[in-house]
Amino acid sequence: MAGWVAPAMLTGAAATLAFAGTPTPMNSLWHDHLRAPVEAAITEWEA
Repeated sequence: MAGWVAPAMLTGAAATLAFAGTPTPMNSLWHDHLRAPVEAAITEWEA
C-alpha cells in the first residue's frame, strides 16, 4: 500500500507547488482533481 501512497503524496505536493502562484480556475480544477485521490489514499492508509 505504501508503495503507491508515497508517490501519490509527492504528486500532490508537486501539483500544489506548480499551481501555487497561479490560482486560475483551470489550475484550481486540476489541483482538486489531483488532491482528492491523494487525500483519500492518505486517509485510507492511516486508517
